[in-house]
Amino acid sequence: MTVSRAPFGKLPEGRTAELFTITNARGAILKVTANGTSTSPVQRGVWVVDRLYGRPPQPPPPDIAAVDPDLNGTTTIREQLAKHRSSASCAGCHAKFDPHGFALENFDVIGRSRTRYRHMGEQGDSPDVAEFIGFPGNGNFEKSIRFHYGLPVDASGETSDGKAFKNVSELRAILLADNEALARNFVERLILYGTGAPVSFADRAQVEQILKASRDGGYGVRSLLLRVIQSPLFRRH
Repeated sequence: MTVSRAPFGKLPEGRTAELFTITNARGAILKVTANGTSTSPVQRGVWVVDRLYGRPPQPPPPDIAAVDPDLNGTTTIREQLAKHRSSASCAGCHAKFDPHGFALENFDVIGRSRTRYRHMGEQGDSPDVAEFIGFPGNGNFEKSIRFHYGLPVDASGETSDGKAFKNVSELRAILLADNEALARNFVERLILYGTGAPVSFADRAQVEQILKASRDGGYGVRSLLLRVIQSPLFRRH
């Protein structure tokens, strides 16, 4: 059997930020924030607000059940989460991270671009053999590939402070507008990684000095890394 290199998924016009997400090793992140068979806007949204902004949400109440995916494809994960958020104890927290996860729903469980969900039900369009790498084409395709294409993906949303977006490109622009918050979290994680100790309240003034010194350069990674290494926070260890 000859295995050819198939495209990872052609991106429509205007989705350069999504291409950025994949080609800069973000495919691994998209994969580990899915469960192998379905994506989770909750897990992906939590990853964004925690790892990029340093704002980990509170754990869910112990009496709240997880949302299981609809394998028959009759409802989307967005619709299921809307019912989940009808509980007042859930709505407040989910508003902080669900929108970020919805923006990443245009990527499947391995980070490949998509516009429709897959499901194991009988309804919907059948896949095309050309989508699969190195399939032998021995006449057993329909028996081997059992899923169908179902409902369209909706990657739009609104952040907790009221900023609406249509896709991950627009969300990315919203996130980058607050680049100092991103830089602050990056610096704090560098310090934690380099010293083994988290940033304490007493250390925050030095973190702000690092950010101030890097502001004119647009918070470049090299600049932030150099200033962290030169700072007393790093050198005292």
